[in-house]
Amino acid sequence: MLLQCNAWTLRGVRNFVLPKFTNDIFELTLLRKGQIETLNSLKRRQLPACPELHLNNIEFWIHDVPFNTFSFLRWLFVFIFITLISLLPIVGPLAATILQTPDRAYGYYDVWMIRRRLSDKAKRDEYYSRLGQLWAFGLTAGLLELIPGFSALLMISNVIAVGVWANDDIKLKRVQL
Repeated sequence: MLLQCNAWTLRGVRNFVLPKFTNDIFELTLLRKGQIETLNSLKRRQLPACPELHLNNIEFWIHDVPFNTFSFLRWLFVFIFITLISLLPIVGPLAATILQTPDRAYGYYDVWMIRRRLSDKAKRDEYYSRLGQLWAFGLTAGLLELIPGFSALLMISNVIAVGVWANDDIKLKRVQL
């Protein structure tokens, strides 16, 4: 029961509280690492242009509507499946955490990709080029978040870890800025 309550509390904190502070925590981490010039140059970058599709465009009806419908149904199925698995005593929350590793990794690392103003395709390319690192990070972050009582603090430490990772990327010139 303790693990189940912790898992649902984490879901609420992740969806409603953490998004308000993630960017501030990430920026503060990079500022403390001495990356003020890099942050200022990233803020001046222009956002990538997104193609606009209108209701009278045939591509909207042929591509976007079926794709978005399928994506929503897939998300709903996965959500129900993970919720049912997490109801198993003791093993359930651990199995749900392991199954959510890819999404968790992308969610944390997305802060750095958004800051670099990457397009959706560039984000996917970056994610798949670092798949092993990100999944290891996501699994570690998920296992740390299972510790009852410290979960919210450990979520903040995971955002700080992405900031440290971004600092290493900048210093070692692993990313194109």
